[in-house]
Amino acid sequence: MSIVLLNRTRTRILRVLLLEGPSTCHELSLKLRLSLSTTRRHLNVLTSVGLIDRVPAGRFRASPEKVRSEVEAIGIVYLGGGMPPAPLLQGNRATPGPPLTIM
Repeated sequence: MSIVLLNRTRTRILRVLLLEGPSTCHELSLKLRLSLSTTRRHLNVLTSVGLIDRVPAGRFRASPEKVRSEVEAIGIVYLGGGMPPAPLLQGNRATPGPPLTIM
């Protein structure tokens, strides 16, 4: 499990991609009222962990199966009583809380 979804901006980006389909960095930045650099940085993180893919025409597409799997892993940790992995407990401004709902 990664802590990628424990970031509000990344979950907002994923929500737009899941509900509205593929979008460019520029389209996402306008929809979410983010700077291009912020949007690009979060797209790079989401791409690096495989939650989104780059498709033709510079668009990004979310992978519903991978997002669902990640959300379920987070839910298991929080609802299953298991201890979160060490990186989750250290820094990165991530604090344990209720599971995130993407859809």
